[in-house]
Amino acid sequence: MKVKTIDTEASIAEYMTHHFPSRDYQIHFAPNGYDRRLVCAAGSEESDARTPFAELTLDYEDECKIVVRFFGADGAWTASQAKELHWRLYPVYAEWRMERQQYILRQVIASIRSMTSMLDVDVLLNNILEQAMMVIPWKVLGTLWMYDGDVQALKAKASVGKHRDAVSGMMLQIGEGIVGKTFRDGQARWLRTAKDVYEEAVASTSDQNLHRMYYSGGFHDTQSVISVPVFVDREPACVLIFNQYGDRPQFTSMDFQLLQSFADQLSIVLMNARLFRDLNNQNALLVKRDQIHASLMKLSLQSKGSERIVQEMGKLTGLPLLFIDSLDNKKHASRGSGPFRRLDLERLHKQFDADQTPGPYSQGGLDEDGAFYIQPIVSAEAVLGFIIADMNRDLTPLDHIVLEQGSSILALEMVLKQSFTDSRYKRTSDMFNEMLLQNDLTVIGQRGKELGLEEHMPYLAALIVLKQQSGLQMQASGNRLVELLRKAFVGQLPVVFVSNNKVTALLAIAEQDQGQAKTRLEAVLQEAGVRVEEEAAVAGMGSVYRGLLSIQKSYTEAGKALGYLESRKQKGVIRYVEIGVNRLFLQQPPEQLEAYVQEVFEPLRGTKADASHLEETLLMYIACSRSTNQTAARLHIHVNTLYLRLKRIEELLELSFHNPEHLLRLELAWYLRGSPYA
Repeated sequence: MKVKTIDTEASIAEYMTHHFPSRDYQIHFAPNGYDRRLVCAAGSEESDARTPFAELTLDYEDECKIVVRFFGADGAWTASQAKELHWRLYPVYAEWRMERQQYILRQVIASIRSMTSMLDVDVLLNNILEQAMMVIPWKVLGTLWMYDGDVQALKAKASVGKHRDAVSGMMLQIGEGIVGKTFRDGQARWLRTAKDVYEEAVASTSDQNLHRMYYSGGFHDTQSVISVPVFVDREPACVLIFNQYGDRPQFTSMDFQLLQSFADQLSIVLMNARLFRDLNNQNALLVKRDQIHASLMKLSLQSKGSERIVQEMGKLTGLPLLFIDSLDNKKHASRGSGPFRRLDLERLHKQFDADQTPGPYSQGGLDEDGAFYIQPIVSAEAVLGFIIADMNRDLTPLDHIVLEQGSSILALEMVLKQSFTDSRYKRTSDMFNEMLLQNDLTVIGQRGKELGLEEHMPYLAALIVLKQQSGLQMQASGNRLVELLRKAFVGQLPVVFVSNNKVTALLAIAEQDQGQAKTRLEAVLQEAGVRVEEEAAVAGMGSVYRGLLSIQKSYTEAGKALGYLESRKQKGVIRYVEIGVNRLFLQQPPEQLEAYVQEVFEPLRGTKADASHLEETLLMYIACSRSTNQTAARLHIHVNTLYLRLKRIEELLELSFHNPEHLLRLELAWYLRGSPYA
């Protein structure tokens, strides 16, 4: 590399002749502070061998020096002469700096071109290392150490320069040696002397790696080291390290900055490689997703059924799968159901009916309970069922795609099946309602025969209303309830169907079995409603009557019993016969009953009456069956005080406790006051 021009040399010679006449001199340029290159000289060729001589060292940026050697006995110069000489010789340094910067720029541009024209990451890494080597004029070994997560150590990914074979096969732990510390701390290091290199390496490098480094002949003459971390997504991914050889340290601050810039280029290469790899993986997954969707959809179009689809999903994932159909209350395993035997399905329903997000699921946190992955089957924001995978290993992206695509295909299958079920229920509902509305015995008999009813059998009607649900979720709950009813009343349920949010059931049971039928129905509702916090359903039951003509009577009673429960805002099951005297008020408007209660008790609610607690006294008197002693004791008053209050009540209400009609009026108002109608 040139370090002078004719103009520069002529200018220096003129200056030296003017200020230092008859003096022999040599001017040397030392770009690294040590190795000297002759710029210009004056005198005989043997001048450098003369003695005595004196040297003037002029310092410039980037650790560059220019040394002026004067020959002769008189070697003194003034401070002003030294300062002017520094200025006169600055073009030598400037020209060198400009040429070096242009050379570096060409190498960086070549490196950038490589980055934009190649896709092979290994070739790119080697090219960038070679470009970095070309801008550093010293003898160096450049190595890129990359972290390998499989072995949890740093391995040499690429190496260029002297002794590059010495690093192949080596593995460094995080924090081990100069490379390991750079990776751990994420901080660049510049070890300027051989002593610093030795102390830094020996302090934390394993004996095995030390032996390989120093006894392989590859690192014994290292004079200085620059180690720079390479970041990807703000996290250290690898380390770029340059070992400089020779008889003295020669790295400069410019070299340190250059290697950091090449580390930034490596970061871009690795980031692009990661993005390209992720893009390829994503594209491959999308292609695979389309293939999986087509495969499962083909089974659906061929009407192979849900079980065949689940079997195919099990083959694609290699995982044991359990399919739960909440519409039909059925389940099917792709292979042995052993892993799912201890699965609490009711608890599962309770959790995922509210939160429909797929995710891991574990029961109780015990190892023997196992861990599962739950993929809800959702349609129109309603959970129709579940695909449950036994997580005997971590799920891959392909597993997630199979579960996602399979759940959508199964949802379509289940919605189609529900459409057929709704059609069947609609036909049953139409025939049943027509039978109830008919007066023609012939038509009633015909409809009963179509429904599978025998003419003189005893029947009981029951009506169940589903709460807090709508749409497909209500249909799923209705189907589940129907399946539970069929299981509870095997052979005793000739007619059952769902219409909107109401389940109609006709039970063929004997009169003496009515109490047992209510108990079984309560158990069914409890099992069906355990998934929600509020009551899931309420039910009313009519009485048992013989013959098809009496079904309408039992059905009407069931409706009244159900209305009674809903009006009282109660839950559970009630039989019509259990309503008792309230049957007298079922057809009365609540407003009229409330007015009646108000009419009876209003005279006792005046200011003076309230002070005497007359209303409380009357209520307690009737509750105690008009026992004066018991009433006085419960009110904590003397019996004479009670007599005075009772007399005052008779006066205000204008009645007598000894008049049966008056007494009935009071007791009826007292009863209604505690009923929902008051």
